[in-house]
Amino acid sequence: MATSVYSGLDMILTINSVITGSVVISGVLLAEDTFKFTPAGDIVTTKQGMEGSVGMNVSNDRSGTLTVKMLATHADNDLLSTCYQSLLLGGSVPLINLHLVKSGGDFTLSGDFLIQKMPELSFGTEMPVMEWSFISGRVDYNPGNFGNI
Repeated sequence: MATSVYSGLDMILTINSVITGSVVISGVLLAEDTFKFTPAGDIVTTKQGMEGSVGMNVSNDRSGTLTVKMLATHADNDLLSTCYQSLLLGGSVPLINLHLVKSGGDFTLSGDFLIQKMPELSFGTEMPVMEWSFISGRVDYNPGNFGNI
């Protein structure tokens, strides 16, 4: 059995928007635990009746949140700040198409997102990390085979 090595540097995030154009985020200025996807809720829920019978409901909810962490010195923080300011100013809503893939792998995540909130800022002896939160009503997500990353 071949052994393969996982590296967060293999993850590539492509951002497409009318404001930024097409931008690829990857590389050494990404923070630890850079990408985190959280589905909005359970796909299958159950209800049990008084006599013990169980009903199951399968939801079509494909919404979720993608969190991206970058060091404060990463140049793409400026691009995301511009997108966020555009959202605050109103007018047309600047949907951001995000596509996250593993280089050479079968992991994919894509959807149209909005920036949910600005990152918190803290200043001290450590390099600040900008944690961007994106929300989408529909995310196409294939975790792939993590046994063969």
